Amino acid sequence: MPESDALAEARRTGKPVEVSARRGESREVFATPEGHLEAREYLRPVWARGRGGWKRVDTGLVGTVGGMVAPRVATVDVEFSGGGGSAPLVRMRRAGRELSLTWPTALPKPRLEGAVATYPSVLPDVDLRMTAQEDGFTQLLVVKSAKAAASKELAELRLRISASGLDVRKTGEGGLEAVDKGASGAVFEAPKPMMWDSGPREQEAVPAQARAATLGAQATAPEGASGEPGAGEPGKLAPVGVEVTARQDELVLTPDADMLKGAGTTYPVYIDPQWSTPRASAWTMVSKYWASTPQWKFNGASEAGLGYCDWDYCTPNDTKRLFYRIPTSEFAGKSILSAEFVVRNTRSASCDARSVELWRTEDISSSTTWNSQNASGFWVEQLASKPFAYGNTGCAAKDAEFDVQSAVQSAADSESATMTFGLRAASETDGYGWKRFSDTAYLRVRYNQPPPQVNMSQLTMEYGGTCEGPADAPHVRSLGTVYANNITDPDGDNVAVQFEAEWDTGDGQGLIARWDSGLTTYKSSGSSFSIRLPSSVPQNKQVSWHVRSYDGVQYSPWSYEGDSTSCYFTYDPGVSEAPSTPSDQYPDPDPEKPDHPGDDQQRPQVKARWMFEETTGAGPVTTPNAVSGGSALTLHGGARKSDSAFIDFGSLELDGVGGYAATTSVPVDTSGSYTVTAWAQAAAAPTSSVAVVSAEGSPQSAFTVRFVPDTANGEGFGHWELAVPDKDDTGATVVRVKNSEFYDVRDWNHLAVVYDGFARQARLYVNGTLQEVSCDDAEDCVGRRSWAENTLAFKATESFQVGRAKTDGAWGEYFPGLIDDVWAFQGALSDEQVQKLAVSWFGLPTEVPGLG
Repeated sequence: MPESDALAEARRTGKPVEVSARRGESREVFATPEGHLEAREYLRPVWARGRGGWKRVDTGLVGTVGGMVAPRVATVDVEFSGGGGSAPLVRMRRAGRELSLTWPTALPKPRLEGAVATYPSVLPDVDLRMTAQEDGFTQLLVVKSAKAAASKELAELRLRISASGLDVRKTGEGGLEAVDKGASGAVFEAPKPMMWDSGPREQEAVPAQARAATLGAQATAPEGASGEPGAGEPGKLAPVGVEVTARQDELVLTPDADMLKGAGTTYPVYIDPQWSTPRASAWTMVSKYWASTPQWKFNGASEAGLGYCDWDYCTPNDTKRLFYRIPTSEFAGKSILSAEFVVRNTRSASCDARSVELWRTEDISSSTTWNSQNASGFWVEQLASKPFAYGNTGCAAKDAEFDVQSAVQSAADSESATMTFGLRAASETDGYGWKRFSDTAYLRVRYNQPPPQVNMSQLTMEYGGTCEGPADAPHVRSLGTVYANNITDPDGDNVAVQFEAEWDTGDGQGLIARWDSGLTTYKSSGSSFSIRLPSSVPQNKQVSWHVRSYDGVQYSPWSYEGDSTSCYFTYDPGVSEAPSTPSDQYPDPDPEKPDHPGDDQQRPQVKARWMFEETTGAGPVTTPNAVSGGSALTLHGGARKSDSAFIDFGSLELDGVGGYAATTSVPVDTSGSYTVTAWAQAAAAPTSSVAVVSAEGSPQSAFTVRFVPDTANGEGFGHWELAVPDKDDTGATVVRVKNSEFYDVRDWNHLAVVYDGFARQARLYVNGTLQEVSCDDAEDCVGRRSWAENTLAFKATESFQVGRAKTDGAWGEYFPGLIDDVWAFQGALSDEQVQKLAVSWFGLPTEVPGLG
């Protein structure tokens, strides 16, 4: 459901309504009855997208038709061995890339319990547990006795590696990564593996009554406490040695011998690693006792401790802090009405409330430790302090919420890609301040979207007609009325308009604002506004006027900002009387019709659709066009059909090195109105720009849709860009339109370029959305919008390209990942039609999308 429909439904029902068009793997957006939007940015994925639409993540394991076991719904394709045979222990697939690990011997049939598959006695008295997670898996060896620990097989574990399109290597921090050969970014990663024993720890029975009496309160065992430790609360902890053989065909894990067989070791001993797909979000714990040892993503556990634990069951006694990193790019340029950081407090030392501080901190990584976060300046700003205690007898586990409105507003103003929150006990000497928190955390933000910039095409004059730039400024005999038509707000709020005019009086101040109407009265979204020009407008001088709108919270950009101009005219009573343009000649547009004049003059036609569900031939291989008589795409280099389908039953897999697909002709005239759309998912975060679709000219592509990474803000961030040169020449002027309204390039994103040849307007949609960032004079913010006026284009005469682009005669920007369901239309689709393709992707007929 798009925003406008959800907002209307929320107002009608008085209940929040999800904006399904804005849903992501880790994001939900709701329209509120008050007319605002509320987003939830989750730490871990809660949705997965695939055949048949969105589904809630469900990591419960079930059997597959191939004899493996797999989670019901996850964001990465993970399968575990079903026992016996030659199948690998685990296989992971994402965006056409595959990594598998094979146990040295045949595996027994696993016992399944929820997300856990347990393979008993893979070595004498050693079990192997595989746990499916939302975006990966954990692998845990359970060594039950000293005799088992002494076995020769456990001294060095060698797992066979098979990797498709990946380089598997050890990281500088002692972890592992499987790097895409084309993108040079990690597709799968594992932090440094750890091992730990079952010595005294936080989760065991609670201490003697004498200590509780001394402190004046009864401390009882936390609710849900298990008798099995995680890596965050061991008696003993040690890293596991990791090596990848030179041929990348084996992973060698070397457990710490002193930990395995030491006199003070308490069995069972646990040995991991954990694997996942890189994401913008992250979390970690740091331990004062294990001050130089990272505890990245809680070492695979679902929760970790916080504060000072000096109870008898904490051996060693320890102090811990927690960190959570959550994306905030969704909120760039928006007015934050409220924001809360929400995290689950699963256990507490007692039900006596103790304060927890929330801070904004520096960023975290898999090498963050107690020592590194203790550096000066790491804890940037305290945001809140709140007393509570949940997760004990009489005080059930519950979400803790912290007000972070001002911090999120600052992130929105500076367009920060992420925020990192740090949690620590207000007193790190009070054992009753000890708590445990889970990886179930999210950022809840209610925000207002500013009104969009008013286009020049929405502005008219009673005498003088449509808005013109300085070169075409009309001379008018009478001043009359100026109009701003169809002024809208994306949230459906009432809007007002401010008119302003500039001229030079010769006073030495030059061309500055000489007249300001102030804000008009408010009207409903979609209304038109008018006002008479003042009598102070001078004669025979060029005058410019412009407008901006206001929704009660934020202003839109002025209508002249960006590549637009003000509306110019010269007041010249000596010219012949021009016919007036009555206001009823510019009525409010019909909401059922497109807003752009080119759409009225040319109804779109489907010229091509490539679904990649089948291929023919052996050399060359082609994939058919779903439009009868349309050109097929020929696959070149490292391009192939993949069964990792997103739309229906196939996709195009590209290696990012030399793979692409191309036609022998261009299905649309790129000098006129056209629309091209595609779905794309990068296998890894690219380190340089990569192209999804383009249309070939001689030295230039007539248009290119590419991803441009922002390495300063971390992997996965950047912006999508539409580039349109004005001519097929190396000296062409290129209009670039940017859109960063998306979550991560490694997720599936829907891209649409719409060129309106009549209006000379180029638009770039991402996931059905045009982006407009209005800074409202905020520091460090750059206003922008994902469309451009006055855009000239040329006709591509060579071929239509998928997965690469041509610049100044050179091919490059090869895309690493999957591309699916590519459409080409002659004619400009409307906003609603683009959104239809972005939202209702499964089972669409090959025809111009309807709006019913």
